[in-house]
Amino acid sequence: PSMIAGLIDCYFGCELDNRQRELLRESINEYLIAAQTTQTTRKFLQHWVLHREEVFSISATRNIAQATLGSQDAIADKYIALKIPTSSPYYCDCLKQTAVILGNGASNTSKMEEFIKVLRDSGLNDKKVCINEIIMGLIARGEEEFNQLLCDFCLEFLGDPRISEVNWSEMSIAVRDLVTLWVSEADINIFFNTVDMNSERKDFWLEYIGKIKYSRLVLGYNWQFTNKIENVVKDRSAYLMDGHSWRDCAFIIKMGNLTIVEFGQANNACYVYRDDIPFKIEEKFFYIWMLKRRSRVFKWLSHRGYWQYNFRQYFREQGIIV
Repeated sequence: PSMIAGLIDCYFGCELDNRQRELLRESINEYLIAAQTTQTTRKFLQHWVLHREEVFSISATRNIAQATLGSQDAIADKYIALKIPTSSPYYCDCLKQTAVILGNGASNTSKMEEFIKVLRDSGLNDKKVCINEIIMGLIARGEEEFNQLLCDFCLEFLGDPRISEVNWSEMSIAVRDLVTLWVSEADINIFFNTVDMNSERKDFWLEYIGKIKYSRLVLGYNWQFTNKIENVVKDRSAYLMDGHSWRDCAFIIKMGNLTIVEFGQANNACYVYRDDIPFKIEEKFFYIWMLKRRSRVFKWLSHRGYWQYNFRQYFREQGIIV
């Protein structure tokens, strides 16, 4: 074990040229291959398996993670060179220690992107452990601003934390709360930057980001077939069957005990429902008439005049205060 540990430390910790690195890698590979074919080395391999905790301790995997992040080589190449089975707990711990270092801010953005690429091919549990460590590090450092890379990864592999209990139940509450904010902010930005393009309404709803329990993009039918938004956004959006214009769209927000519907295009009021909601928010397809039910609306809010003041005043009356 000490010999293999020394080779690995040398591989990751020394300044080597490509030829020296290749020779070291070949030495490790040849020894492990020989261990399967000769009695003597097979015994050594058994000893290695029994005592590898001494080699791949938390300290050792942390050192490997630090060397990996400090190298100019791609993170994926480093892990391939290490040749620890991806199902091994030591590989998992290497990932975890790398995530801890990234969360503590001891690396740059490009290394974070490289690591996320590696994590995409890892098991679900590894994804959850590593994302939890990274985001906990960000929270500890007070860097809680919107992170597109991490937000997209969470939505793709763990689901929306506002509605997905299975993958988020083992995550830290603080991590889940922060990603919830990110997802709500992402929805607001997508709707008011790309779909409806209304900066005033975007700024208003961002004020209430911490009060939003859930939000849903309801896009015009044609948005299913455009590359203007990412597939991860399309997958969690709903669509208007009778929304053929690019700006035929709606944005559903759950806040307090209210369900609020904002519409695209000018001269569309905001519909507020409370107990008598005429639709199911989880539906994939809607018609405009389903969202605009004047007979069942609890409150109808106009965007004319000092509408921001009127909206804030109404929400305050409903106990929603920012």
